[in-house]
Formats: sequence, C-alpha cells, structure tokens
Amino acid sequence: MPYIAYPVSQIGLATNRSKLSANMLESAITAKGQTTLPKSVRASLGLGPGDRVRYIVLGREVRLVKARSVMDLSGLLHRPGAVPRSLADMEAAIAAGALGSDA
Repeated sequence: MPYIAYPVSQIGLATNRSKLSANMLESAITAKGQTTLPKSVRASLGLGPGDRVRYIVLGREVRLVKARSVMDLSGLLHRPGAVPRSLADMEAAIAAGALGSDA
C-alpha cells in the first residue's frame, strides 16, 4: 500500500534511523481521499489555511513540499556584482555561441 513519506529535513525529525521510527507520523485517508496533516508537519513546512502543497511522487513514496508562487522566485538568479544584460546582449551571446565564436 502506498504511503506518504515526509522529508526528514523538512519536518525536523531525527536523522538517526533508530529514532526515526519512534517519530514517524501518520494520518488516515477519508473516503474522499482527503487527510489531515499533523500539526507538527504543518508547522515544520510553514503551512497555514489556504496554502498549497505539491506532491512529488518518487516510486512508491511521495514527498510533500510547500508550493511556492512565481513571486517567491524573484531574485533567485541574482548574483551580487553581476551586470544586468539586455535582451539584445543575450541574443548576441546566443548567436556568437551558435557560431562558435567568442563575443
């Protein structure tokens, strides 16, 4: 029977295998396929009413993570000291790379 495996690093469980089984959490699935996340799991993932979660299926396990909005990605690629490039600069670099020349 498939089960939900919560990433240890995201719910603060001990990484020692002997302690892991003692801290394993579970909840029932209703006839509608719904479940209630334990309070400690919600707290560890920073989940509140209205938040969305993402299910990542890994074989017979599922990883549950807090879904992030596109706005959360703002600044993800920022590198301090990097010079902003225009679209024209990027297109020129792509064309130079396709031709095998250094621009």
